[in-house]
Amino acid sequence: MERGGGRRDRVTAILLRGSTAHQRKELAEAERLYTEALDIYRDLGEEASQAIVLNDLGGVARERKDYARAGEFFRQALAIAEKIGNKSHQATHSGNLGKVALEQNRPAEARRWFERELTLAQEVGRQDVVAAAQEGLAGVLEKESRPDEALVLAEEALRIREHLRDQNLDWTRNLVERLRKKAGK
Repeated sequence: MERGGGRRDRVTAILLRGSTAHQRKELAEAERLYTEALDIYRDLGEEASQAIVLNDLGGVARERKDYARAGEFFRQALAIAEKIGNKSHQATHSGNLGKVALEQNRPAEARRWFERELTLAQEVGRQDVVAAAQEGLAGVLEKESRPDEALVLAEEALRIREHLRDQNLDWTRNLVERLRKKAGK
C-alpha cells in the first residue's frame, strides 16, 4: 500500500500536469487530472488542498462557459475555506463567484461577491486581490452604464497592479482605457 508521502508526491505530479494542460487550453485533460488530484486529497483528508483543486476545476468549467459547474466548484471551495478559516482563499473564491455572476449578466449578485472579496482581501492585506475586487466592481458598474464610477475603481486597481508589478497589469490597463473612452475622458 502506498504511504501518504508517496501519494503526496504523486498528487503533486498530477497537479503539475493538470496545470500545464490548463495553460495549453487542453481543458478536458486538465479537468481529468484535477479530478484525480481532488480524489487523492479527499482520501488524504487534506481540506485546504481540496479547496485549491476545486478552485482549479471551477476555472476550467468557467473557461468552458459551464457557469453552473464553475459556480458549484467555487462554492465548494469557498465552503472549505470558510470551514478552515482561510480568509485569503475565501476572498479569491468569492471573487471567482463574482466573475461567474457577472459573466451571466447578474450584476447585483456579482456586486455582493466582489464586495465580499474586497472586504476579505483588505482584512488579510492581499493587495493583488484588492485590485481584482476593484476590477470586478468596475465591471459591475460598467454593466450598469456607470463608467465614471467604474473608472475610479479601475484606476485604483491599476495603481495597485503597477506597484506590485503584477502579471495582470496589461488586462487592467485595457480596462482603464476602455472605461476612459466610455466616460469620455
